[in-house]
Amino acid sequence: MIIFNLFQAFHASIIDSRAGLLKCPDQELQEECNGNCRIVYTQCRLSCEDEFCLTTCERSYEICLDSCPCGENCPQGCKDCENPICPDDLSNMHFAVLLNDLTSSYINSGDGISIVAPQLDAPSNDFVAGSPFAILQDELFIFGGNADNQKIGKLVGCSFSLISASAYLLSGFPGPYEACEIFDGESVSSTHSAQNNHDWGKLGLYKGQPTTVGSYYKSGAQKVETYNSTGWASLPDHPRKINGHTLTGLDSGSLLLIGGEDDEEVSKNVWILKDDVWNILGQVLSNYDAASAIKIGNYVFVVSGYVKSADGTYPVERVHIENDEFLGSEVIGSNDGQNWIPVLFQADFHFCQ
Repeated sequence: MIIFNLFQAFHASIIDSRAGLLKCPDQELQEECNGNCRIVYTQCRLSCEDEFCLTTCERSYEICLDSCPCGENCPQGCKDCENPICPDDLSNMHFAVLLNDLTSSYINSGDGISIVAPQLDAPSNDFVAGSPFAILQDELFIFGGNADNQKIGKLVGCSFSLISASAYLLSGFPGPYEACEIFDGESVSSTHSAQNNHDWGKLGLYKGQPTTVGSYYKSGAQKVETYNSTGWASLPDHPRKINGHTLTGLDSGSLLLIGGEDDEEVSKNVWILKDDVWNILGQVLSNYDAASAIKIGNYVFVVSGYVKSADGTYPVERVHIENDEFLGSEVIGSNDGQNWIPVLFQADFHFCQ
């Protein structure tokens, strides 16, 4: 009872010191967040055996409250607040979509309402067509592609340029499809080969490690491997023969797989690899093959590859994922024609205007 009364007094003093004259615009979320902080604080105090521990709990509690909507770090409620309790502002999410015809590329908002066209330069208009891509040290690189399957390109400002290195790609042309190389932003070096063929198997992060799933060829169609310092280690097989999907690493360390050719049929399935077990979370609205995906906040945006949806369009779909759960999806736009592996990256809405 003494501990409880002390907590009430401390909690009241903290809340009073943060109370303003204006009502919080996100009061329900504020109260929920404050309640979560209070639970953690209470648990912390009950585990203490000395004064230093109690002081640490109190300081952590203050920091927690400061980060809540209308706390010291979020004075305008959820506006510009990074607390995960706040819903994502879709209109402030922007990502670039570079299509096989570079002049058709655009910047899209997360709600699909706002679209603008960036002005980009490249050695050729099909420079990014069919090119796998990666962000390394905040810079965009593309690898191979339809025009030159061993090139490496880099986006500098608003212009693509070739760099003086070439690469064979794990899970891509020209093979061998077990080969793997490491690129550090300047040069390429060989490393351990995968144990299986992974043509069109894609790469994603699982538990923070590069991981590849499936293959166009039967020998590797269900094989899953993850890379570590000693080479490639096998993980449980995927339940289906699969290729052409997207792979997205989640904040939890789990790996999300969407679409692809699933037992030779183009799929809508959303799979997750979690704790080394594969499960289906649900289905998106369209079939996807040779598509691309990018994660922003609690959403994964999927941009069509070469497969049409039932209405004859090539959709852009927003998939809602929270706490490794599929919460639904919505089509927010579409592209003109087929595009093999569209290049995606987060960008300011006014990028290269």
